[in-house]
Amino acid sequence: MNRTLAIAASVLVLLPLLGCSKTNKVEIDPGEDAGNNDQSLPECPAVSAPVSGKGPAMVHVGRLDGTCFWMDETEVTRGQYAAFLATSPADGANIAACQGKNPDFAPLQQVDLAQAQMPISGIDWCDAASFCAWAGKALCGTYTVNGAAVSAFQSTCTDGDNGEFNYEALKDGSRCNGNGATATVEVRSMQACVTPTLVFDLVGNVQEWTSECEGAECAARGGSYLSTGESWGCKAKRSFPKDFEAADLGFRCCAEGSSPDAGQ
Repeated sequence: MNRTLAIAASVLVLLPLLGCSKTNKVEIDPGEDAGNNDQSLPECPAVSAPVSGKGPAMVHVGRLDGTCFWMDETEVTRGQYAAFLATSPADGANIAACQGKNPDFAPLQQVDLAQAQMPISGIDWCDAASFCAWAGKALCGTYTVNGAAVSAFQSTCTDGDNGEFNYEALKDGSRCNGNGATATVEVRSMQACVTPTLVFDLVGNVQEWTSECEGAECAARGGSYLSTGESWGCKAKRSFPKDFEAADLGFRCCAEGSSPDAGQ
């Protein structure tokens, strides 16, 4: 974690407010048209994902190009991230773009194992990418349909229809943890905040780093518990410098192929 500012311990109590004060522009993704509007995702074989013991369990999810991939069913938790920290990961942790730039993987807030099911947050892009590599996965990115880049996060969240998620009518905090809520909640605790393919919490709770990067900035998607209006939802994304950290910024991982351990 390459912090550009020293953060005094006394400031930690203000972390939830830091998520409100970002100056980065909220981008509303118009939807990756790709000639596939209103097309549901293909069903993927109901095969068991190998259990590596690293990170969340994974769900086999379809893509608009007819292929399947794996996505973590929840955000990475504090307990899972603590297991990664316990390995004393090396600078960069096999992520070329991070080597020599990320000597510290500690989050902004202390990883409290008593809150092991809460989503990890306060970590930068290199922290997230390094965790996913350690788990044999990768941050979720894009794929190509008819020459257009499609976000794996967004197409999963919308079930491929490029509209808002199918429970948009209840996007008032009753299904997903957002719309100006006061804190994160345990992953998968809001059982109605789930896609048809059984991926939880893609909207709200913590916004999620992706591998959708341009230069030194990468996109975070879905909005967080602090988000309101257009700043949360399947199409909401923000771009941040790779060394940016916030109390409402976390991640999940994805993987290619029939095994999550094959992800690149």
